[in-house]
Amino acid sequence: MGGFVARVLTLMAPERVTGVALIASSARGYSAEETERRKQGWQPTGEAVGHSADKARPAAAPGGNRPPRTNGVAAGLHPDREREPVLLDRLRGMQRRLGPEVRARQAALVRRDGYADLERITCPSLVVACRQDRLRSLAETERMAKHLPHSRFNIIEDCGHMAPLEKPHELAGLLADWIGRECL
Repeated sequence: MGGFVARVLTLMAPERVTGVALIASSARGYSAEETERRKQGWQPTGEAVGHSADKARPAAAPGGNRPPRTNGVAAGLHPDREREPVLLDRLRGMQRRLGPEVRARQAALVRRDGYADLERITCPSLVVACRQDRLRSLAETERMAKHLPHSRFNIIEDCGHMAPLEKPHELAGLLADWIGRECL
């Protein structure tokens, strides 16, 4: 949700934003199928905690059937780290602090394609993709950078969606370098 919020705020108040960093983000709109599922009412589950809004699971269908599930919070991590207890505990803790109401609001959000709007963001931007992100494709993130007029694009290797947890030093280095060059 961070990239979505940063993008919307930058578009709403461009005079107040001197630079925007979009990490493992996308401006992709939901497909008709994704939008329809959300209209039918998505409910967070304890096991689905940690999914992006795109990956939440719908309420059980009659008879208790659910679509095949992914790895819950682990879907946000690099596949080689999806069983690391420390990372999983941190992700689950973040979701517990947010609570089910916030999770339900996030799952209900319908996103429209926002790539054309990116061209209105004229401040410096940093777009960071994570090579093994299973929630946002590299192509989606790279496409964002191409639509932003003053963007810098970087890829963090050996990293899933949760770069601040998986590669905090590398991400901090990219941010510090970008801020020092573009925003000060």
